[in-house]
Amino acid sequence: KLMNTKQLIIEKSLELVIKEGIESTSLQDIIEAAGISKKTFYKYFSSKDECIAEIINQGYDKVRLEISDILVGQDSKDLLYFRKQLEVYLTQTQNYHLYELTKIIRTGTNIELRKNVFKQEQKDIHWMAKRLTDIYGEEASPYSMEVMTYFYGMLQSVLVTYKIKNIPLPVSKIIERNLRYAALILEEMQISDITLFSHNRTVKEEIIHEIYLLKATGTKEDLVLLEALLDELDQTEKRPTIINAFINSLSFDTADLKKNMVVFLKES
Repeated sequence: KLMNTKQLIIEKSLELVIKEGIESTSLQDIIEAAGISKKTFYKYFSSKDECIAEIINQGYDKVRLEISDILVGQDSKDLLYFRKQLEVYLTQTQNYHLYELTKIIRTGTNIELRKNVFKQEQKDIHWMAKRLTDIYGEEASPYSMEVMTYFYGMLQSVLVTYKIKNIPLPVSKIIERNLRYAALILEEMQISDITLFSHNRTVKEEIIHEIYLLKATGTKEDLVLLEALLDELDQTEKRPTIINAFINSLSFDTADLKKNMVVFLKES
């Protein structure tokens, strides 16, 4: 099957960026590598940066789909399936070159691309926090974001070490050990009730928390709507009509979500 033009541009751009870096890869380089005209490029992307953002977004979307599939028909409270999800997450973020891309972007000068990477990483940490709460119960909820922020940081540190040493990642071992550390951090927080993050969530954080709880029991149609709601929350210009349409289309009771959304939209 022949690759469509947009995907061809994405693939060639990825190859160039990984090899040369973002600043050193010009639009003309991409056009020549893909064997297309400038007019054809602009049919799909308004700029080189938009193309790179699409590469990142596609990669994260693929990873999230794969880790979601693991939990279908399984017990969300079973730690084994969270471990499997995290193993796939760690493996596939490497396979889709997300580690290399995010590293390049963090050390670059493009603020918008850095914001996009941060947004994607925050989505992943929110998902990890939700899964931690699935396993350890709602009593873990006030601490889950902080715990999984540490967990995510530990993963990144381990990746850097193995990349520098240029040795294969022992994926299962890394996930198993880091989850143990996360459990110990959670236990310490619950006992001491000392955290760096505030227990008092903002209205937006409360909405995000509710959305992730709803995702655990939603239909496929609900999951699409809830993901769309998360994207709307991050838009600079809020669109109340669209947000309310998404909420009203959900298949379960959304009274609390609606109430918090009204407050959020007023504050915005």
